[in-house]
Amino acid sequence: MGGGLSPVKKLPLMPTPARAPQPVQHPDPPDLDLFALAATYGLVGLEPVVDVVRTLLWTGQIAGERPASAIIVAPIGSGKTSVMEKLKTTTAEFLSDFTSQNARGIIRNDKLSHVMIGDFLSVLGHKTGTVVLSLNLIAKMTGEEILSDPWTGEPIKPGRKIGVITAIPPDGLVDRKMDKLLWKSGFASRFILIRYHYTEETIRRIHEFIESDAYTRVKPIELEIERGQVAVDIPPSISHNINLLAKSIQHDPIGARAHHHLRSLVKARARMRHDNKANEEDFKAIEIMSGFFTKAGKRI
Repeated sequence: MGGGLSPVKKLPLMPTPARAPQPVQHPDPPDLDLFALAATYGLVGLEPVVDVVRTLLWTGQIAGERPASAIIVAPIGSGKTSVMEKLKTTTAEFLSDFTSQNARGIIRNDKLSHVMIGDFLSVLGHKTGTVVLSLNLIAKMTGEEILSDPWTGEPIKPGRKIGVITAIPPDGLVDRKMDKLLWKSGFASRFILIRYHYTEETIRRIHEFIESDAYTRVKPIELEIERGQVAVDIPPSISHNINLLAKSIQHDPIGARAHHHLRSLVKARARMRHDNKANEEDFKAIEIMSGFFTKAGKRI
């Protein structure tokens, strides 16, 4: 075949249109987008659990509602404590252990709506007197409004409402001591129980994460929680759906506390949108989460 290729004709250059200034791209997208970057925060597979806990933390900013309390129930080594430890916000404090000594500072700090205790079993590992005092303080926090200093009796104005988020392995939840403490006393109904198990796929992802050495480069998740007691309305149709959902997760014959918990969570989703009225999307978010609140728990 003869002949070479014909020369390509050069087209006249078109003027390049001026580009508008581009916004700075931050490495950590805001809000839920950051949870997609699991490797950045070392919480592989735990994105749904992070979403539940951050919603719990927002319940402390709703007028007329108690800050919701929860116990995360999952096997040893499944990231329960890591979720709480990685979440950083000015409205909650993480403690690896809990005694009356560190509780005093929490109750007096009016910026805090929650305390996160890494391992609930650690509370029971002290001398009997210390354990009794610690449990009494947790009971006060998860009960009614704290109106006076438990140590001095001095009035606290305004009164303090504090939620407790902690964790325990499944076996610890049902052992003899915990059965008496949580279940027979009715204490457990003050808490939302968050149960989960890993799927084989998540376990595979975790081992790939470890193999990559990415765990040496993780960092905390900074949460911006807007402080302030804001009243949030729930439309009647959504209130009815919450009532129905509460019946499916209640752990006691009456189920009133489960009903209150769900209403607080739906209101928290509205607050997360900086709105004072809950909508259907807020309810759907909690409905999706509700698998964590059942006795079987959720596989993630």
